[in-house]
Amino acid sequence: FLLLPGSAPMSSTRVIKQVDLKKLDGKKIGLVGNTGSNLFTSLTKVLKNDCQYEILQENCESDEPKKSDISPFDLIICLGGTFDLRQKMGNKCLDQRKPFIVLSQQGRAGCMESFVPDTSISYTCVPDPVEKEFPHCVLKSFPYTGHQAVVWADTKLKTYQKKFNARNEFIKEHKDNLSELGRQLAAGTIPPGARDTQFFNLNFGLAPTWQDCVRVARTKMEKYFVHKALELTTVFPADTLLNSGAPFWSWPKLMPHPVTWAFHAKQDQEENYHHETLLLLATMFANLLGISIPADKRVDLGEVDVPKFVPKRDKSIVTDESVSKEDATGSTELDLTGLCNYVKSVSLPPTGQEDADRSTKESLLAHFAGLRCDMYGIPRPCASILHQVVNSASGGEGSTCGHDNAAVSLQLAGQCVQAAADILSGGEGWSVWVPAFYNNQDNLILANNLPPKYTVVHEDLKTSIWDTWQVQGNPSFTIQQFIQHIQDQYKAKVCSVFLGSKIIYIPMPPWKNRVNEPLEKYLKKGPGQDFAYLTLMAEGKGEEVSLPKTKYYF
Repeated sequence: FLLLPGSAPMSSTRVIKQVDLKKLDGKKIGLVGNTGSNLFTSLTKVLKNDCQYEILQENCESDEPKKSDISPFDLIICLGGTFDLRQKMGNKCLDQRKPFIVLSQQGRAGCMESFVPDTSISYTCVPDPVEKEFPHCVLKSFPYTGHQAVVWADTKLKTYQKKFNARNEFIKEHKDNLSELGRQLAAGTIPPGARDTQFFNLNFGLAPTWQDCVRVARTKMEKYFVHKALELTTVFPADTLLNSGAPFWSWPKLMPHPVTWAFHAKQDQEENYHHETLLLLATMFANLLGISIPADKRVDLGEVDVPKFVPKRDKSIVTDESVSKEDATGSTELDLTGLCNYVKSVSLPPTGQEDADRSTKESLLAHFAGLRCDMYGIPRPCASILHQVVNSASGGEGSTCGHDNAAVSLQLAGQCVQAAADILSGGEGWSVWVPAFYNNQDNLILANNLPPKYTVVHEDLKTSIWDTWQVQGNPSFTIQQFIQHIQDQYKAKVCSVFLGSKIIYIPMPPWKNRVNEPLEKYLKKGPGQDFAYLTLMAEGKGEEVSLPKTKYYF
């Protein structure tokens, strides 16, 4: 969440301003963004009895609101959604001088920011979000922090969910057209989803049991926490040197060591940790596939044939941090034996099965990250790092998701409605941040909104981003007449006129020769277009100054 530089945090013990919600009577509010979230549910419950509201968009996957006209509304509220969506709605509110409130929540953390005409900055002033991603090779092979281990574990575990979803879609698509699937496979074509479906075919078969889940879990743990270490130290032995002569295994590269397993005895904490990880991973597979789990969760590892590590000839491991995951991922051979029979015979689990046990997934994430840290000699991640990754991964940029904390959703919704009533009754609104350690109202961080930045055109005129000038033109209205009109109206001497990035007029050849030509000659009015936005620069004291965006009406 963004705390803008220059905002003035208020004391968390400050009494929150109470606004008479009757001031919302007769007002109309537009809602846009993620309408499937806890935050939306909480907000509509609070709004229901105080004002009219209308949903402008039903799906947060889209960047375009279904209803683009916001003129009937007194205020717009955006619930999460993509940054592009929020910017587009911020632009509309700026253009039509509408108050704009942005709500975001990720798990137990959240914020509410309000943008009010003439009293605060516009949302369009918010900088683009900065992508913070670790290099692919660091996450895959050379982690050195607990945070990186958690991100790796989160990505790895989510891969199984993605494979499962792809498998289900593949079966739905091809179950009734097996002859066409067979033809494609015989021709050497690998349809989308075939690899993911074959993963479940080869590992679990047509009638998987709890023991199959245990077997696959044990095999995967060996691959991730034993074979990976052996693979790295085979390709890069301990005495490997860089071209500079420095040791390859030197900070920040940490030499991994295979995890030594102890699954049976449970008196020792570490042995219990390994056993718990195995049970959690097996349980995740069982939940995905709808397999019955024994009450005692009995594990029989004597029947599991754990593959031995076999070095691959000419194995290549990416060490260049500039190489992306897409560039580093190559194609591998795929055994598609039995795929058609699997698609024909396997049954799909009930819908929603993947969400059967969220607590299992979160515990498994902690255990997987811990084992990853053990392999590289990194301290296991603390709870705050786990929560940070889980919260950011569950919602993403500016999102609100189904797993958001209900108490935080309700607090944000209440603050939003209070701020809306304040703004629509002439107030300046405020912003609120709910930290991840939120317990009650005393933990809220309140802040005054940033005031807009003003441009001084001359001693009698200053403008902000909220100002819009309007000029009524006609087909014979020349550029010179337009410039003179601005000077007569605002005492500003225009020196440059632009339409987006296109130069309409500047006082130098060849553009200065246009000064007596009709302005509309260079605007190219489109069908149904009533006006064009022009960008103007004016002479100032020693330098040019930007004038407000100007609507030129045809």
